[in-house]
Amino acid sequence: MSHFCLVDQFVKALQRKALRFQFDHVKNTNVLDANGSNPALPRVDSHTASMTVQLSNMEIRELTRFETNVKLGAPEKRWGGIPLLNSIYPLSELPLIGWFSRTNGRDAVSQTSVIFAQNAMYPTIGDLSQLLGSAFGVPPTSAR
Repeated sequence: MSHFCLVDQFVKALQRKALRFQFDHVKNTNVLDANGSNPALPRVDSHTASMTVQLSNMEIRELTRFETNVKLGAPEKRWGGIPLLNSIYPLSELPLIGWFSRTNGRDAVSQTSVIFAQNAMYPTIGDLSQLLGSAFGVPPTSAR
């Protein structure tokens, strides 16, 4: 029996095996105000994942994905303007007629958390001895 045949047998044996495990994960994110400070009433986004995962050899799998806002956005604000004229659309965009002062808006900041899992199985001495023994006709020994 050639070495390539032994390697091929072992690879096929590993492909039939899988690892099963329990995955528990909790992720909490504090959401900040638009100016970057902690709000008076704190807000927390939470993500919980509890699952049983089974992975075969060299398999990569996405277990969970969580997307949240880390910082809230704020719209543009305008104050003042000439009454009656600041409610007409083309005039409301002009300074002094539509508004006297304004603050620019702030974009929201979001975060995406992704968790992947990969399994890599390697042969033990027992696996190799059984494989070599079966290749040369030696009966497997029983574990004591």
